[in-house]
Amino acid sequence: MKLNTADPIARHGFTQLPNFILRNSEISANAKTAYALLLSFAWHNNLCFPGQERLAEQIETLENDLGKVMRYSLLRRRQQLTELIAHRGFQTLRIRLAQAEQRSDELADRLEQAAREALRRARRRWEQPHAFLAHFDLRARQEREWLRLNRLSAALLHPMRLLLAQKRGRMESLRGELEQLNPTAILQRGYAIVFDAAGKVLKDAAHVAPGEEITLRLARGRLAAVARKILAE
Repeated sequence: MKLNTADPIARHGFTQLPNFILRNSEISANAKTAYALLLSFAWHNNLCFPGQERLAEQIETLENDLGKVMRYSLLRRRQQLTELIAHRGFQTLRIRLAQAEQRSDELADRLEQAAREALRRARRRWEQPHAFLAHFDLRARQEREWLRLNRLSAALLHPMRLLLAQKRGRMESLRGELEQLNPTAILQRGYAIVFDAAGKVLKDAAHVAPGEEITLRLARGRLAAVARKILAE
């Protein structure tokens, strides 16, 4: 069917799709396409009976045409975007944006440095009176004195301990020497001490006359004896 019109587009007819169907988000695009094809077959009638094969052929043709149009549109948009990027004005804009970003970074660095400097100054202003007050803080002075006394005590105790250890070692050595010189220790080794009749220690056999009584002291007990004979060495 053809219309008698000068418009080449409308000459083969057109299809009016209701906006309720076109803008309804709950209806899929394929359903809208199938409904538009049924309307194109019905035209001015209220009903139509296209075959399933014909309807599928028309839908496939529409999908191919729509795909071509979408690909062409995408290529065109891509080309426009490429031209826009390559445009001198866009390059200038990119340079200006980079310069603005650099200035922003520099300002941020300056602000950060200024903030740190302000914090350092505020800390110094706070630390000065705090140090002045800490100088007169009795608790801190007391703790310092305790630490000083502890250090002095430790410094004195160490040499005193060394001296005591040396003295103890010397005493042990003298005790050993005394033990060796102790007469009792000598008697323990099998020796005896001889006394004359007057009770004096005899050191020379010539001081005893034959028949004189003598006393021998052993490690355990005493013996009474009589000198029978004087022997020469």
